[in-house]
Amino acid sequence: MATDAAQELQQFHQFIGQRIASGSEMSIAEAVAEFQAYQAELERFREEIKPGLDRLARGEYEELDIEEFKRLARERWDKRRRGDQA
Repeated sequence: MATDAAQELQQFHQFIGQRIASGSEMSIAEAVAEFQAYQAELERFREEIKPGLDRLARGEYEELDIEEFKRLARERWDKRRRGDQA
């Protein structure tokens, strides 16, 4: 439990450091509220990607064929440039 609190304090310190470095000015209450919102968003993101990470851990994935990916991307780009629907 103490480790979790220490880790959260370190994350808060890093978060605030980034805000200060970017020139943001805010009160302590605003900083805490912004950090809490950031933490909540981060948790939602983790929950969103968890199913994909679980499938990856089980080996349920296909390797990306980068040449095929680039070919399909070029086709879509060409269609859009010509005004076709993708």
